[in-house]
Amino acid sequence: MTHRDATEQELLKLLSLFKEIRCKPCGRATGGLLLQNSCRGPVTVTRHSLTFVQRYSTDNPLVQLLLTAVLHHRQQFKDGGCLIGILVCKLVVSFYKSACHPTLYAKVLGWLSHQSSLILQKIANERLELKIENMAGVLRGILKSKLLPHTPPSILNNLVTHLAQVFILSSGDVSLHTLAYIGGIDTQPSATLHKGVMIDAHHSPIILAPGQYRAALVSCSLLGDTDELLEVTFRGSATPLTEALIGRIEQMVELLATNHVSLFICQKVIHPRIKLMIEFHGMRYLERLGLTMARLSHLTGRTPYSSIVDTKMVATSSILNVTHIEHSGDTYLLLQGHDSDCKPTFTLQLCHWTEQISREIEVSCMQALDVLGVHLLIDDRMLPGGGLWQSELSSSVKRLAEGLSAEDVKKFGANMSRLRMVVDDFTSALLCSVGMDKHTDNNRSREGTDVKDCYIAQHKAVTTAVSIATAIIRTGNVIKET
Repeated sequence: MTHRDATEQELLKLLSLFKEIRCKPCGRATGGLLLQNSCRGPVTVTRHSLTFVQRYSTDNPLVQLLLTAVLHHRQQFKDGGCLIGILVCKLVVSFYKSACHPTLYAKVLGWLSHQSSLILQKIANERLELKIENMAGVLRGILKSKLLPHTPPSILNNLVTHLAQVFILSSGDVSLHTLAYIGGIDTQPSATLHKGVMIDAHHSPIILAPGQYRAALVSCSLLGDTDELLEVTFRGSATPLTEALIGRIEQMVELLATNHVSLFICQKVIHPRIKLMIEFHGMRYLERLGLTMARLSHLTGRTPYSSIVDTKMVATSSILNVTHIEHSGDTYLLLQGHDSDCKPTFTLQLCHWTEQISREIEVSCMQALDVLGVHLLIDDRMLPGGGLWQSELSSSVKRLAEGLSAEDVKKFGANMSRLRMVVDDFTSALLCSVGMDKHTDNNRSREGTDVKDCYIAQHKAVTTAVSIATAIIRTGNVIKET
């Protein structure tokens, strides 16, 4: 088998895989892609090109070029990975099946890329604004194409509304600490947004009554272990180290108590003796919060106490409102900021789904928020989604090609039939990227008008795909067979 034949077979395989991930017209989902590692581990179902490309392995340098382009584009623009994959695979395979010279094919593709840029600029006549109804189209477009098909429409609508609220209230500055996700058990799927940091029942919320607390955050261990002494200079003392550490912790508690702290929040473990002392001073405590401590620090804008051996310790605290959330027999704590300088922080509770499906929903939500961020930071123009811009672009380049004069066609070194063939390959690839073809194009449903695509992500995806396809077409003919 020649290198060209091997490349064609692998690109056909990749094309089918990308099409399994990519949505059909108007965001109707396919079944998703099943992924499993070589050791026959757990099967993952995904509709995210990034997850698929990161797991795909190949020795073919031309295919590696394609996958690298998809990864770089997704890292920069957060969307459009499948579009690049499908366009490149379709264009290169179409070239391999044709009798066209690579230079001619590449020239026409370059002209199509330039014309596509001009056409997309005209199509993108809307701009993103910090309004729920304006952002809903972008969010719906991403979530429709990424959520697994058994996600109920009501959940999609809830997620669109919730994510728009998070983005607006955060003024577009959404980080990993701004929004977190928590699971729950329920007979029916649900997605509920809570403003604040939500903690599950593992942290014994029953002992912490609802109300308002002045809280202090502590990220170091309060167990009295010697991890805190790694960078400490020792001086002679008859007091055992553990006892000395407990003494320092007691001083911390005394300091916080005199500053009217009523809630002690510790990232790690609290020594039983320290718990008794905390309760003696009328304070309450939460322990073993782990990574949740970073979110509480983001919420309050306070830096946690990170060392008990700091001799210049200054008491800092913030006011938190604590409420109980009852759900399916479980109790959750919801901690909300009260001070004016508290930052917007949210928790999205996803119930009923398995851990894997919940994780897919989380990834989809994070991608949708990232795309909104790209909109505001790079280019706020939008394209009509649901396959509409692909259809309009296809029709426009066909009209332009038909309007070329004989002299213009000769500049490509081709006749009109060759030019039409390459144009047909390009438009077919575009329509294929949304599950359409030339027969369904004119009769497509208009249900996709409620979704919007990020102009800069889709525009760069088209131009990048043409560049990668051109590179493969030109390079594939100079690779020596072994």
